[in-house]
Amino acid sequence: CLEGTRVDILTKITEWASLGDSNVFWLHGPAGSGKSTVATTVALKLQRGKGGTFFCKRDSEVQRKASLIIPTLVFRLAKALPAFGRLVALVIEEEGNVGSSIEWQFENLLLGPLKLLEKEKGSIQSHLWVIDALDEC
Repeated sequence: CLEGTRVDILTKITEWASLGDSNVFWLHGPAGSGKSTVATTVALKLQRGKGGTFFCKRDSEVQRKASLIIPTLVFRLAKALPAFGRLVALVIEEEGNVGSSIEWQFENLLLGPLKLLEKEKGSIQSHLWVIDALDEC
């Protein structure tokens, strides 16, 4: 976003992220209303913090595959949290692949290791993820 623009929505997103009382912030609106611009601005701020992104694009062979969203997020989270990465590696070693369904990926590569990590550590750090243009996958 250009300096001084979209201040209200960026403030709302910042407040939402700091409160931590809801897991999802859904930014929606008609095509061309600036959602991707806001998502890009938030993503640039993430480069300095904890989190990651996946920008879906209809005309990109890789970025239009919904099946790559969870593995991409898991990979980035594993880089940020080595203990999480070790748990994911155990799942992949046991299963031999990353699964064919998004549901399997979510349950086994993301949620399962996060739950185990939370049991081990008592709590885990918050991470903010931006997924843009999901309708293009």
